[in-house]
Amino acid sequence: MPYSKYLFDLDGVLVDTCEIQINATKEAIYEIAEVHVDDPILDSTIITLAKLEYLSEKGVINEEHINDIYDLKKKKTDQYFETIPLDEDKVELFTYLKEQGHTIGVVTNGNHKSAEFFMKKMKLYDHIDLFLTSNNYKYSKPHSEPYIRAICHFGGSLEDYIIFEDSEIGLQAARGTGAHVHHVKNVKDVTIDLIKCLNKS
Repeated sequence: MPYSKYLFDLDGVLVDTCEIQINATKEAIYEIAEVHVDDPILDSTIITLAKLEYLSEKGVINEEHINDIYDLKKKKTDQYFETIPLDEDKVELFTYLKEQGHTIGVVTNGNHKSAEFFMKKMKLYDHIDLFLTSNNYKYSKPHSEPYIRAICHFGGSLEDYIIFEDSEIGLQAARGTGAHVHHVKNVKDVTIDLIKCLNKS
């Protein structure tokens, strides 16, 4: 039976902003705390606040700088997002799904303001039926709460759902729901052809 409800992670699935997020965080840390940081934690997929708290616990940055670094990082991320070109394939994909009468949800660990800014810039926001960010739940991925909230919102059978995730923490969150999960290897893989192929299998 073809899927009717599609849940997408944002970063790594609809867009690749990993390098942007890392660079924005490093720049914000340097401007506020005046230290250069190359800790592997910055490359991880956990939320930015968790990264900053980890660096504070290690004594790399001061705890009182966390909020200022976080706010500056968000501003820098938005500035970098302005330079990302429109992905016509993703616009075509979301248009196709809506024309087929399907439901679309985007579920991300990102903060609402930056994620919404990006979705609107990429002309995807008006196509989605539900948009969940870290502002909408208590436990972020790898906890399954974000996806459980989306499923509870839309209702229906788990057989109706397919979740698209790329990172290990995202996959853990998605698999914990019992819904079908597709492991995205590359942002360019998420196309209409992929959707059609998955619905044939």
